[in-house]
Parts: sequence; structure tokens; C-alpha cells
Amino acid sequence: MKYSLAIFIGMSNTSNKPLSRLLPFLSALLLATMSYAQCPANGDITFTSQADIDAFGSNYPSCTTITGNVTIQENTAGDITNFNGLHNIQTIDGSLYIDQNSALDNMSGLNNLQTVTGDFYIFENNNLTDLTGLGSLSSVQGDYFYIGKNDHISTLSGLNSLTTIDAHFYVGHNDNLQNLSGVDNLTTANGAVTIEYNQELDDLSGLNNLQTIGDNLLIGDNYYLATISQLSNLSSVDGYLWLGPNQNLPTFNGLENLNTVGAGIWIGRNNSLTDMSALSGITSLGDYLMIDENNSLQNLNGLHNISSVSGLLWIGNNNSLTDISFTALTSVNGDLLISDNNSLENLNGLSNLSSINGNLHLTGNYALNNIAGIAQVDHTTINNLSIYYNDNLSSCSVNSVCNYLELPAPSTDIHDNLTNCNSDSEISTFCHCNISATTSNILCNDNGTPSNPDDDIFYFDINVTGNLTGANWTADDPNNSSGNYGVDVNLGTYPISGGDLSFTVTDADDNACSTSVNVSAPMTCSNQCSISATVSNILCNDNGTPSDASDDIFNFDLNVTGSNTGAGWTADDPNTSSGNYDVDVNLGTYSISGGDLSFTVTDADDNACSTNVNVSA
Repeated sequence: MKYSLAIFIGMSNTSNKPLSRLLPFLSALLLATMSYAQCPANGDITFTSQADIDAFGSNYPSCTTITGNVTIQENTAGDITNFNGLHNIQTIDGSLYIDQNSALDNMSGLNNLQTVTGDFYIFENNNLTDLTGLGSLSSVQGDYFYIGKNDHISTLSGLNSLTTIDAHFYVGHNDNLQNLSGVDNLTTANGAVTIEYNQELDDLSGLNNLQTIGDNLLIGDNYYLATISQLSNLSSVDGYLWLGPNQNLPTFNGLENLNTVGAGIWIGRNNSLTDMSALSGITSLGDYLMIDENNSLQNLNGLHNISSVSGLLWIGNNNSLTDISFTALTSVNGDLLISDNNSLENLNGLSNLSSINGNLHLTGNYALNNIAGIAQVDHTTINNLSIYYNDNLSSCSVNSVCNYLELPAPSTDIHDNLTNCNSDSEISTFCHCNISATTSNILCNDNGTPSNPDDDIFYFDINVTGNLTGANWTADDPNNSSGNYGVDVNLGTYPISGGDLSFTVTDADDNACSTSVNVSAPMTCSNQCSISATVSNILCNDNGTPSDASDDIFNFDLNVTGSNTGAGWTADDPNTSSGNYDVDVNLGTYSISGGDLSFTVTDADDNACSTNVNVSA
């Protein structure tokens, strides 16, 4: 530059023209020459060969900023091997596209690149193994930072200066990617983060320090991904959270500190997933919640702290699911769809849900037999009611459903369930309080007198069940009993001598809702044999010798009575007497000279049942 200016000065002097007339021209020439030497004019630049890149380094050795988009894409396979000619570039004020360079194995030459104000695509560079050479890159500000379809890249090594990224950070379709090591200093992603279709990805090492995501987080179709524990510092996702499909991911351990999801959650097609407890920090969602096709998932523990969903709640096609566990959920501001969960028997996990403000669909749940868990839902928040293809559901007459069917023009689709739940009219038949009672364990008590059946008493258990009932029931039995529904209540005691018992059980809140109960009194249980004997008419006989007292004899009447006795009795008196109960039997004769008589009377069928008899001669 100095040499050229001297020539012009010399020419000026030899021609005797005033130097002042040349200065404007010389200034313009100087500025043009300096501009050419620093950077090319504004506009997009495309490098299609190694020669293009090398020439840029020669032509613009002092260029640090390129204004416009930059595309590096070889025309001849294997031509571009390095970016050394771009080694001074610090800023690309536009987008950077590096794609389809088959021999490129790293990013050497871009070591001073700090900022890309547009998108950054690293795409289909099939020999690329890592991102070494991008160590100074600290800012990508466009819509996408896209790392995709680089078949041999195994890590993201080289991105160690990235602490914050504004673009959508996309890592996908990299068939040999093992982990995300290289972005270990990334703490904030202001855009979305997508990790998908990386078939060899084992874990998320490299995201250990990521704390916040300003948009969506998607982790899906990473077949061998076995853990996401490296996300343990992540506390918020301002957009959607999509987890799946990840065929070999058993838990979401690592998300224990995630307490904010600004939009919705989709968890789908994770066939090994058994545990979602790591999501227990999430309490509300700004949009939908969808749990779909997780075939090993048995419960939704981990979602039990969610109190509201501002859009669709869909639980579908989870073949092992038995418990939906939404114990804190009070409102859904959208459709509630529970479909094709073949092992789900009840909806008890929705027992605190009060409103849905959308459609209620219960469809294709083969084992479902109880929908009492939605009984408390405000029927005025239901827009449409669909209940069909639930092969074991016979009772649909819960309050929310019944009240909805009583609206002037309910919108329904009810069919192909069991009888009593196949149409509006079938359900409505059972939409008023009805109760029934079963009795069991009818037992006798001897009332402390085991040989006296006259005072025997009895008691029994009663279990009253019903539909659309009040808090409890009352009975007009002699004891004015009462109890709670669905539990055994012991009633009694009642005298067996009073015979069979009949009474009415009535709902405590609805006098018109009642059922009759008949209980057959049991047989008495005072079965112990007991006898006693009474002696009367003791008479002397002079034996035909009125003057001889030595041969006088006597006889008497004996009356034996008892309870639970056999057919008759026997005595061990000298005459081995016997007789029937409750009649006077004359016993004798006995010698008066033998003195008083003592003997035992015994029941003919029970040797342990006896009484002693003493007769004074």
C-alpha cells in the first residue's frame, strides 16, 4: 500500500500538477484497498472447495467479521478437509452452514469463532468425529444450532465455551453419538433443546450443569438411552417437556429438581418405563398432560402433586397401568381422555378432581369396573360424555354422570359396556339412591345359662351398600341400629324366643331410599343337659306283720325333670330303677331297717348329666 502511494506521489511531482488535486482520488483508492484487504463486501459467501477456503485466508488475512450467511459445502467429495483459511474469523453476522463435507473430521480453523448471530448447522458431515476447533464459540443467536446426521460424531467435544445458548439446540440423527460431552459448561438454554434419534446415545453426560431451558425439552427416539440422571441440575422448562420414545429408559431419575414446566408434558412409547417418581416436583401445567403407550408403567406416582392441567389430560394405551394416582388434581381445563388401558380397574386416583371444562371420554379400558373416582366432578363442566368399549363396566350411575344425563340436552356416546351401562336410559335407571343389605355370621349366645335355652340371644353382621347414598344408614330394628356403607356392622342382641327378625334399613339422607332385611333366628345354643329330682309320697308298709317292725318296708314317688335331656333316666338305687321325665314314678320297696336311701339319677343318653337323690326312711 505504501509502495503504490509513493508511485502516485512521484507521478504527481514529475507532471508538475498540484498534489492537492490528487488527494481525493488517492484517499478513495486507499480506503478501497484497505477494505479489500480486511473483509469482503457485505453478502452471503459460499465455500465449495478447499481452495476457496485457502484463498479467503490469503485475500482477507485481517478479516474478523463476515456480514452475511456462510455456507461450507464441497462440490467434490473429500475436497474440504480443514478451515484454516478462516482462522481469523471471530463473528459471522448471519447463519453458518457446514454440511455434506465427507472428509472433514473436526472444526480446526474456526478456533477464533466466537459468535454466530444467525443459525448454525453442522449437517451430514459423515467423517466428523467431534467439534474440536469450536473452542471459542460462546454465542449462537439464531433459531437453530443444529448438529445432525453426522454419522461418525461420538461426542460434542469442542463446545466448552458455550455457557448460554439462545438458539434451539438440536442434536439428532447422529448414529454414533455416545454422549453429549463437550457442552459441560452449558447452564442456560434460552431456546429449545432437542435430543432425538441418536441410536447409540447411552446417557446425557455433558448436560450436567444445565439449569434452565427457556423453551421446549424433547428427549426421544434414543434407543439405547438408559439414564437421564445427568439432568440433576435442571430446575425449569418454560415450554413443553417431551419424553419418548426411549425404548430402554426405565426411570426419569435425574429430574428430581425440575419444578416448573410452563406448557405441557408428553410421555410416550417408553416401553421400559416403570417409575416416574422423579417428576414429583411438578405441581401444575400450562397446557396438556399426555401419558401414552408406556407398556411397563403400572402407576403414575410422580405426577401425584400436579393440582391443575390447563389443557388436555390423556392417559392412553398403557397396558400395565393399574393406578392413575392423581391425588392432588382438582381441575382440568380441557378434555379428560382415559382410553385403552387394559389393566386399569378403577379411577380412584381422580377422587379430588372437581372440574374438567371439556369432554369426558372413558373408552376401551378392558378391566375398568368402577368409575366412582369421577363421581364428584361438577357435571356442568362436562361438554360431552363418551363411555364405550369398557368390557367389564356395569355401573356408571355416579353423581357426575347422572347429573349430566339430567341436563336438557346432554351430548353422549354410551355403548358396548356391560348391562346397566350401555345407554343413557340404562344408566338413568340407577341414578337415584338405591341400597341393598346382606347379612352373615348369625350366631347364638347362651346368655350365661348354658342349660336354659329360654333366654338365648343372637346377633349378626350386616353390610349395606348402595349407589348415590348419603353418609350412612339407619335401621328400625329393636335396637335402632345405624352404620356406614360398605363395611360389616355387628347388630344385636335379640332374643331367640322372639323368633325371626324383620326390619328396614334407610339411607340417612333420603327417607325414600330403603331396603327390607329379614333374619332367621338361629336354633338355641343352651344345649347342656341338666336334671333334678323330687321325692314325694314316702309310705311305710308293715309287710303283712303288723306286730313285727323288723320287716317293715317303704316306697315313694320320684319325678325327674330336666333340660336338653335324653328319652329317659336311670337310677343306681337297689332296684336299678328307670323312668321317663316329668312323670311320677313309684319306686320301692326298700327295707326301713336299712335306713335312709341315697342314689344317683342319670340321663339315659348322657352319663355326665345326673343328680343325687336322698330319701329319709
